[in-house]
Amino acid sequence: NKLDPFVVRMNEDVPFNLLKNPALFTVRVASFRGKVVIDLERNFEQNAKLSNQLVEAAEKAHRLTNILRSKGVDAYEFHDRHESIVTIGSFNTVGTPRRDGKIEIDPRILRIIETYKARQEQLPGSRQIGIVPRTLTGISFDIQPTPVRVPGKATR
Repeated sequence: NKLDPFVVRMNEDVPFNLLKNPALFTVRVASFRGKVVIDLERNFEQNAKLSNQLVEAAEKAHRLTNILRSKGVDAYEFHDRHESIVTIGSFNTVGTPRRDGKIEIDPRILRIIETYKARQEQLPGSRQIGIVPRTLTGISFDIQPTPVRVPGKATR
């Protein structure tokens, strides 16, 4: 539950910072990864290209969060050393435990998952069905949104 101080600093000036989400859980709807391994044998230009992928990941997460917020969605963004993510919602539990040991997922979480998960479509020029991620202004969501713990939050 302890956060890397560098990661905390990376998120300080983010307007809809996931670290400021008041609850324990949220739903991860989009993930953007960047390469962070720098090969010292390569020249500077190639290293800059690799680190730019992480910057592009952060920019996509930021744009998507702002677009969702402009539509009234409770969206947050989070950036670490390897990726940037976008989440939706604030929940103190994922759901209610059932007698059979499984969890009955909170209907609000289920609604977010259903809204943003990929859809099945027939592939063009084929009889095959494929999975197509949902997009918003050209930015793709994850194929399967998932509930996640808000970083840095201790279990209650």
